[in-house]
Amino acid sequence: TYAALHDIPVWAADIKNAYLTAPCSERYHTVCGPEFGSELVGRKVYIVRALYGLPQSGADYREHLRSCMEETLGFESCRGDDDIWRRKAVRTDGTPFWEYCLIYTDDLLVVSEFPEKLMNEIDVYFPLKPGSVGPPKLYLGGKISQVQLPNGVVCYAVSSSQYIQEAVSNLEDYLKKKNMSLIRNPRAPMSTGYRPECDQSPELDPGEAAHYQSLIEMMRWIVELGRVDVCCEVPLLSSQLAMPREGHL
Repeated sequence: TYAALHDIPVWAADIKNAYLTAPCSERYHTVCGPEFGSELVGRKVYIVRALYGLPQSGADYREHLRSCMEETLGFESCRGDDDIWRRKAVRTDGTPFWEYCLIYTDDLLVVSEFPEKLMNEIDVYFPLKPGSVGPPKLYLGGKISQVQLPNGVVCYAVSSSQYIQEAVSNLEDYLKKKNMSLIRNPRAPMSTGYRPECDQSPELDPGEAAHYQSLIEMMRWIVELGRVDVCCEVPLLSSQLAMPREGHL
């Protein structure tokens, strides 16, 4: 909305090996296995970067990112959301405006009259993936495009269609291995009168339970991307994650 109102470009990018940009705040070591090469097998080594999976890696990366955005690049985080950063800038016509940078772990979205310059600044401290920098086509699973409204105004639109199509395709591949298929043209997301909390069907085995949990995770994100027409059914099934049953799946 801000970009469309003020006719400011929007660019996106992905940070390359995000966690590895941050130093460890605690001391960790490991014993080298064959994957380190024959010369290092059996030797103890210190881990100096926030490898994915270490207890503090997420916090270390976030703290490193915050320090860089505030102290080096001169941004401040917004009160409403710590992951939205802004700083004062001046447009080519001398008008002051706010540059914005939205950060979701390693996904960036910047709103600036000088997006390439801003991306180059960030790239110095957080290397960006080649080919990911430019006007966004996808951001966090949502398809982004510019559309023209009936009154002639050009704005940005976010669609969940591509994410849903890929999610459905993955599910169909999974079901095909079990000689099953999805119901075609269902009349509603859930059978009328179905109550997940009253389901007494057999419990899922660990493999099927993990599959159920992954489906719920995708459904939650589909709702976030705009499919609010299923925002009642998804929480009902989400409440059964601890002990999912065949009926829930």
